[in-house]
Amino acid sequence: MARVATLRARDADIAKAEAEFRPRIVVAGDLGQNIGRVRTEGLPGWSNVNQPAYGAAIAIELADLRRRSAARPSRGGAIAAADRGG
Repeated sequence: MARVATLRARDADIAKAEAEFRPRIVVAGDLGQNIGRVRTEGLPGWSNVNQPAYGAAIAIELADLRRRSAARPSRGGAIAAADRGG
C-alpha cells in the first residue's frame, strides 16, 4: 500500500509539472454604477448622473513567459544587493 501511495504522489507531481507548461486562460470582469447629483453655482437646478460601468478582459498566459517573469529579479532586489555590497 505504501508503494501505491508513493506512485500516486509521483503521478500527481508529474501532472502538476505538466500543467505548468500549458497555457492559462484568465478571464476577469467588473460591474459598477455611477450615481450622483451635483449643483453648480450660477445654474438653476441639479445635474444627475446614473450610468452603468462595466468591463471584461480575457488573457492567455504562456508558460515560458510566466517562468521568465518569475525568474527575473526585481530592480528593488538588485538595488538592495548593491547597497549591501553584493
